[in-house]
Amino acid sequence: MAGRIEGKVAVITGGGSGIGRATALLFGREGAKLVVADYDPEGGERTVKTIAEAGGTAVFHAADVSNPQAVDALMHKVVETYGQLDCAFNNAGIEGHTALTPDCSIENWNRVIAINLTGVFLCMKYEIALMLKHGGGSIVNTSSGAGLVGLPGGPAYVASKHGVAGLTKTAALEFARKGIRVNAVCPGFIHTPMVERILDKGGLSEEQIFAAEPMHRMGKPEEIAEAVLWLCSDASSFVTGLPMPVDGGYVAGPRWVWTELMEDLDPEEMRPVVDPGQPRGKLERTSKSFRRQLIARSLRRLRVGNLPKQPVPEVGPEISCAALTDGGVHSLVGPRYFLSVSNYCLQLRRATTAGSLGTVTFRAPQTGSAVR
Repeated sequence: MAGRIEGKVAVITGGGSGIGRATALLFGREGAKLVVADYDPEGGERTVKTIAEAGGTAVFHAADVSNPQAVDALMHKVVETYGQLDCAFNNAGIEGHTALTPDCSIENWNRVIAINLTGVFLCMKYEIALMLKHGGGSIVNTSSGAGLVGLPGGPAYVASKHGVAGLTKTAALEFARKGIRVNAVCPGFIHTPMVERILDKGGLSEEQIFAAEPMHRMGKPEEIAEAVLWLCSDASSFVTGLPMPVDGGYVAGPRWVWTELMEDLDPEEMRPVVDPGQPRGKLERTSKSFRRQLIARSLRRLRVGNLPKQPVPEVGPEISCAALTDGGVHSLVGPRYFLSVSNYCLQLRRATTAGSLGTVTFRAPQTGSAVR
């Protein structure tokens, strides 16, 4: 049985590890002829060897995608080896250093932008020229969930990945009638060497990642590879200009599971308090005791450990009372958490030097109804 991209010529950057390697292995199994590129020769050669051992066709080419001459040489390698280019997965990227925007060094900014954004631009520049000579093709770029939403502590990374999403849409419009489709995948937290480095640095823990993911787990590189394969195959022939989230629902909405926050809270405390001075049945607020419980629970779930010199203060009555002031007052609770209460809606947001922006919202239920 023929593979889904049988006989197509594909180039994959960042193919020495993680998502790039998983995609190269899948493409090899599905019949593609590959040029695997990576800055690290050892990782790239290992990928090519694995493909060959499984009966696939692949060659390795070392390349720094931030260097125009290196990218030009990579595309010459593709033509020299196979004569044309049908598919491209521009995946090479780095996370850079974690820092708030004022603390992000110029060196870190330039390096991340050069590899993550300029590298994608350079690859597309040469790939499109090749594809136009042979009737079209499909390009997939690696953006990120951080290319769709903000991520405190990663200004360079977020800017680069938003740039990739925008560049993808622009090129898709430019070449939609020339037979070239351009899309992007936007992975969430995927179990890759990049995420492992973040975990090792203490920027995030697995528990915090699980809490932020609606599916309560990290994704697998192979799951991203399947999305890339579909976008490169004829099965997606009417899809272009799409930054596709492959993230377990991470960017779909508020990233906290209410059932976990509400566990063990006293149902009686969840009942609304009715102000007798207001028209009959009008809600004034939920009980302060319940709101204190909710804030304490939320702060415990949002706590991060990457700033040991600025610990989150223990939740006490003074914090709860300040945060529960009615009338839309917004209070800073510790160095990393913001609370607000307005229109009977409690919101808890975290602003961290690493990790996602999460929001917890509670709206008081009507009397006798269940909390949703």
